[in-house]
Amino acid sequence: MTQPTLALIAQPSHGNFMERHPGLRELIANSTLTTDAVAQAIKLIRGAYRTLNDELPESHQWKHSKLAHAGDCADEVEKHASLFGLQNLECAVFQFLLFGHDIGRLDQGLRRVRGEEALDADHGRLSVERIKEALGATVETTAPIWTAMFEAIRCHSFRVTPTVEELGGSEAVHGLVCLLRDTDKLGGWNSAKSYTGDPERQARERRANWTAMIEADPAWGNELGLISPPYHLWDPFLHGRLLERAKCRSYEAYMLQLLAWLYDVNTPEMLDIIIERGGPNIVFEYLVTRLTIGATKLESAAERDEAAHQLAALKQWATEWREGILHARHIAAMAKRIEQGENKP
Repeated sequence: MTQPTLALIAQPSHGNFMERHPGLRELIANSTLTTDAVAQAIKLIRGAYRTLNDELPESHQWKHSKLAHAGDCADEVEKHASLFGLQNLECAVFQFLLFGHDIGRLDQGLRRVRGEEALDADHGRLSVERIKEALGATVETTAPIWTAMFEAIRCHSFRVTPTVEELGGSEAVHGLVCLLRDTDKLGGWNSAKSYTGDPERQARERRANWTAMIEADPAWGNELGLISPPYHLWDPFLHGRLLERAKCRSYEAYMLQLLAWLYDVNTPEMLDIIIERGGPNIVFEYLVTRLTIGATKLESAAERDEAAHQLAALKQWATEWREGILHARHIAAMAKRIEQGENKP
């Protein structure tokens, strides 16, 4: 099987996150922002969250949870500020990004409740609209730093992280996008046990993500014992590509797309945190358990064979991926020692 290609493996890092993004440091330093101004902006966004939250039905998947997710993500940035090299104002900027990034989800939820179309990829744009509305005339939203932050929030909902070129050549915006998306993923990985072990959570995820599919296929999104449909999802995963959530017919496939997030983590420090907290391993073990059951319990012989094939390939993938990560860390550690003069010829 071909070893999945991960950008992080091919490019060991030098220096911390902010040292690797000098353009971003310059953009923030040259702005007129202050930590007090950012704190006031977060206060306004919190009020907008609460207003939208109150409008959602009590049973809705995102009622209360998105505001909690926003706070958790903002806390993660502060917790790891020194690891990323974030100074006071820089940390505040990322706290604002993480606090505001998903407010568009509540707008999206309300639109769906009203029977209006609201695509997943739209929630970044909706977040920007809601944030601008909440900030009103209190913020000069056309200033370069705000333009960059809004672009990062808009892009955070894309399935794949945009490149520097796709962001108009702005390394600063790319830095904002990468750490925002990676911290958002960390929030998902922190919920891995709930995703895989809470039947009520699974039922809520089904309703929130596949309303139209369930109407046409009542089994859509349930635990079906294999990655379904395999021809849309299995080969892309094994070749290091992200999966499309809308194509995940089985809940196992939905968790496979969560595991595939590993391919799109751009910040080495964040990848270390994600791995050390164990979320990917929880999802991996869940998939192993479910595919093992599928290989013996499914009624169709063809489906049992498919589940057994997926199980063997998943185990091989895990071995190769872990070896790749360990190798990358070894190379990065050697490079750092040489850089610091500890390994002299």
